[in-house]
Amino acid sequence: MRYPIKWIVIHHSATGRKTTVESIRTYHVGTQGWSDIGYQNLIRQPDDGKPVEIYAGRAYDGDGYIDPWEWGAHARGANHQSISICLIGNWSVQRCPEAMRENAAWLAAEYCNKLNLSPDAVVGHREVPGATPTECPGLRFNLDEFRRLVTNRLDSLKLIRTQGHLG
Repeated sequence: MRYPIKWIVIHHSATGRKTTVESIRTYHVGTQGWSDIGYQNLIRQPDDGKPVEIYAGRAYDGDGYIDPWEWGAHARGANHQSISICLIGNWSVQRCPEAMRENAAWLAAEYCNKLNLSPDAVVGHREVPGATPTECPGLRFNLDEFRRLVTNRLDSLKLIRTQGHLG
Protein backbone atom coordinates (compact mmCIF):
# COMPACT_ATOMS: atom_id res chain seq x y z
CA MET A 1 0.00 0.00 0.00
CA ARG A 2 1.22 3.51 -0.76
CA TYR A 3 0.78 6.47 1.57
CA PRO A 4 0.87 10.23 0.97
CA ILE A 5 3.87 11.95 2.52
CA LYS A 6 2.87 13.69 5.71
CA TRP A 7 6.24 14.70 7.22
CA ILE A 8 9.78 15.62 6.35
CA VAL A 9 11.80 14.26 9.26
CA ILE A 10 15.09 15.90 10.22
CA HIS A 11 17.80 13.73 11.80
CA HIS A 12 21.39 13.88 12.90
CA SER A 13 23.66 10.87 12.57
CA ALA A 14 24.92 11.28 16.17
CA THR A 15 28.41 10.58 14.81
CA GLY A 16 31.42 12.70 13.94
CA ARG A 17 31.18 15.06 10.99
CA LYS A 18 33.75 13.04 9.02
CA THR A 19 31.48 9.97 9.00
CA THR A 20 30.77 8.89 5.43
CA VAL A 21 27.47 7.97 3.83
CA GLU A 22 29.02 4.61 2.91
CA SER A 23 29.84 3.84 6.55
CA ILE A 24 26.28 4.72 7.60
CA ARG A 25 24.90 2.46 4.85
CA THR A 26 27.23 -0.35 5.95
CA TYR A 27 26.03 0.00 9.55
CA HIS A 28 22.36 0.10 8.57
CA VAL A 29 22.60 -2.90 6.23
CA GLY A 30 25.30 -4.99 7.92
CA THR A 31 24.58 -4.36 11.60
CA GLN A 32 20.92 -3.31 11.69
CA GLY A 33 19.91 -5.77 8.96
CA TRP A 34 17.95 -3.20 6.96
CA SER A 35 17.61 -3.50 3.17
CA ASP A 36 19.35 -0.14 2.60
CA ILE A 37 20.42 3.03 4.36
CA GLY A 38 17.59 4.38 6.53
CA TYR A 39 17.48 7.95 5.16
CA GLN A 40 16.33 9.32 1.80
CA ASN A 41 18.77 12.26 1.97
CA LEU A 42 22.04 12.95 3.78
CA ILE A 43 23.98 16.19 4.15
CA ARG A 44 27.66 16.22 5.07
CA GLN A 45 30.30 18.87 5.68
CA PRO A 46 33.32 17.10 7.19
CA ASP A 47 35.04 20.35 8.25
CA ASP A 48 34.18 24.04 8.41
CA GLY A 49 35.18 25.71 5.18
CA LYS A 50 34.76 22.50 3.16
CA PRO A 51 31.89 22.30 0.67
CA VAL A 52 28.57 20.90 1.80
CA GLU A 53 27.79 17.56 0.17
CA ILE A 54 24.21 16.40 -0.43
CA TYR A 55 23.60 12.70 -1.02
CA ALA A 56 20.65 10.62 -2.09
CA GLY A 57 20.19 7.70 0.28
CA ARG A 58 17.28 5.28 0.10
CA ALA A 59 15.38 5.48 -3.18
CA TYR A 60 12.44 7.85 -3.50
CA ASP A 61 10.75 8.48 -6.87
CA GLY A 62 9.37 11.94 -6.03
CA ASP A 63 5.71 11.23 -6.73
CA GLY A 64 4.43 12.46 -3.34
CA TYR A 65 3.71 8.96 -2.03
CA ILE A 66 5.76 6.43 -0.15
CA ASP A 67 5.49 3.00 -1.70
CA PRO A 68 6.64 -0.01 0.37
CA TRP A 69 9.93 -0.23 -1.57
CA GLU A 70 10.67 3.42 -0.59
CA TRP A 71 9.93 3.15 3.14
CA GLY A 72 12.84 4.48 5.12
CA ALA A 73 14.09 3.12 8.40
CA HIS A 74 14.46 6.38 10.26
CA ALA A 75 11.40 7.02 12.46
CA ARG A 76 9.54 3.97 13.68
CA GLY A 77 5.81 4.33 13.09
CA ALA A 78 6.24 7.11 10.51
CA ASN A 79 8.51 5.59 7.85
CA HIS A 80 5.52 4.90 5.59
CA GLN A 81 4.42 8.56 5.69
CA SER A 82 7.67 10.48 5.66
CA ILE A 83 10.91 11.25 3.92
CA SER A 84 14.07 12.03 5.81
CA ILE A 85 17.01 14.40 5.78
CA CYS A 86 19.98 13.39 7.94
CA LEU A 87 22.64 15.95 8.76
CA ILE A 88 25.85 14.06 9.49
CA GLY A 89 27.21 15.09 12.87
CA ASN A 90 26.21 15.15 16.51
CA TRP A 91 24.08 18.23 17.19
CA SER A 92 23.73 17.41 20.87
CA VAL A 93 27.48 17.96 21.29
CA GLN A 94 27.92 20.96 18.99
CA ARG A 95 25.76 23.30 16.94
CA CYS A 96 25.11 22.27 13.34
CA PRO A 97 27.15 24.45 10.96
CA GLU A 98 25.20 27.21 9.26
CA ALA A 99 26.04 25.96 5.76
CA MET A 100 24.58 22.55 6.54
CA ARG A 101 21.42 24.06 8.06
CA GLU A 102 21.02 26.33 5.02
CA ASN A 103 21.34 23.43 2.57
CA ALA A 104 18.94 21.30 4.60
CA ALA A 105 16.44 24.19 4.74
CA TRP A 106 16.58 24.59 0.94
CA LEU A 107 16.09 20.84 0.46
CA ALA A 108 13.17 20.76 2.94
CA ALA A 109 11.62 23.82 1.23
CA GLU A 110 11.90 22.08 -2.16
CA TYR A 111 10.09 19.06 -0.73
CA CYS A 112 7.41 21.28 0.86
CA ASN A 113 6.92 23.04 -2.46
CA LYS A 114 6.74 19.85 -4.53
CA LEU A 115 4.56 17.98 -2.03
CA ASN A 116 2.33 20.95 -1.15
CA LEU A 117 3.30 20.69 2.53
CA SER A 118 3.49 23.46 5.10
CA PRO A 119 6.82 24.07 6.89
CA ASP A 120 4.96 22.71 9.94
CA ALA A 121 5.32 19.29 8.27
CA VAL A 122 9.08 19.59 8.83
CA VAL A 123 9.68 17.84 12.13
CA GLY A 124 12.61 16.62 14.13
CA HIS A 125 12.81 12.90 14.79
CA ARG A 126 12.04 13.61 18.45
CA GLU A 127 8.78 15.32 17.40
CA VAL A 128 7.37 12.42 15.37
CA PRO A 129 4.19 11.18 17.08
CA GLY A 130 4.81 7.81 18.70
CA ALA A 131 8.54 7.85 17.99
CA THR A 132 10.93 6.19 20.41
CA PRO A 133 12.22 8.91 22.79
CA THR A 134 15.34 10.46 21.29
CA GLU A 135 17.40 13.67 21.25
CA CYS A 136 17.48 13.53 17.45
CA PRO A 137 18.25 15.81 15.61
CA GLY A 138 20.27 16.90 18.63
CA LEU A 139 19.67 19.03 21.69
CA ARG A 140 21.55 21.95 20.11
CA PHE A 141 19.51 21.82 16.88
CA ASN A 142 16.80 24.46 17.17
CA LEU A 143 13.83 23.09 15.25
CA ASP A 144 11.74 26.28 15.49
CA GLU A 145 14.62 28.27 14.01
CA PHE A 146 15.03 25.62 11.31
CA ARG A 147 11.33 25.77 10.37
CA ARG A 148 11.66 29.58 10.07
CA LEU A 149 14.55 29.01 7.63
CA VAL A 150 12.40 26.56 5.68
CA THR A 151 9.52 29.07 5.61
CA ASN A 152 11.82 31.80 4.27
CA ARG A 153 13.28 29.49 1.61
CA LEU A 154 9.82 28.29 0.60
CA ASP A 155 8.62 31.90 0.25
CA SER A 156 11.67 32.60 -1.96
CA LEU A 157 10.95 29.54 -4.12
CA LYS A 158 7.33 30.58 -4.59
CA LEU A 159 8.36 34.12 -5.50
CA ILE A 160 10.93 32.90 -8.01
CA ARG A 161 8.44 30.50 -9.57
CA THR A 162 5.69 33.12 -9.87
CA GLN A 163 8.16 35.38 -11.65
CA GLY A 164 8.78 32.60 -14.16
CA HIS A 165 12.43 31.94 -13.35
CA LEU A 166 12.05 28.27 -12.40
CA GLY A 167 10.02 25.48 -13.98
